Amino acid sequence: MQRNKAGFDPAARLSLTRIPELHAIAATDNGVAIGANVTWTQIENWSRAALPEFYRIVIRFGSPQIRNVGTLAGNVANGSPIADSLPLLLVMDAELDIASSSGSRRIEMVDFYKGYKIKDLAGDELITHIRIPTIGADDTLKLYKVSRRTDLDIATFGAALRVRRAGELIARAYIAYSGVAATVIRLPRTETFLQGKRFTAETFAQAGAIARSEIEPITDVRGSRDFRWTLAENIVSKFYVDCVEAHSEATP
Repeated sequence: MQRNKAGFDPAARLSLTRIPELHAIAATDNGVAIGANVTWTQIENWSRAALPEFYRIVIRFGSPQIRNVGTLAGNVANGSPIADSLPLLLVMDAELDIASSSGSRRIEMVDFYKGYKIKDLAGDELITHIRIPTIGADDTLKLYKVSRRTDLDIATFGAALRVRRAGELIARAYIAYSGVAATVIRLPRTETFLQGKRFTAETFAQAGAIARSEIEPITDVRGSRDFRWTLAENIVSKFYVDCVEAHSEATP
């Protein structure tokens, strides 16, 4: 994209295509490690059974031609505040393996973005793997993408909500939004409010109001500031409704 649209012509190019380890989705002790060369098509095939909620987002990413060449690591490294994968990675507490000629390190995704297109990544460093933990048995994950059309469109707003329940109580909540700030963000005040509360419509309506207060969106060609504020609030209640409907369908 930088070459085609911005005319960027680097003095040197580095190809990682012949490093087999970077093309694999490998099991780890607590999840999976996704290599930097793993394409969205590979993610699509893997997530269909392993992470169906993500599969719903993946099949809306670009077109089949784009998914055949584009990578998850590229989506992360580009750092767009509306990148489709980022809300999921933040609520899953994903980590990045980063390497350079001087060594390697691991960083939490939540700490990776410092500002618009500003990342904790030095000029001589590369992302080698994205590590995603397995979702817990008591966790419910829902992902949302709002765009002007269903297919082949850039998001106006994205959200990931992951809630861990202990009976009728919320033990832990993880919420991340895209399209409402210069970077993808977590919503710490909303998460804190939900912890220990009852899993009810009223709880999530109150949480939605807090979520609205945690963001400062802008108006652009994809949607207005007020529209994004409304989405930020209503998507929390939609999560509750979707959970209730899923439970009703699963109950004989």
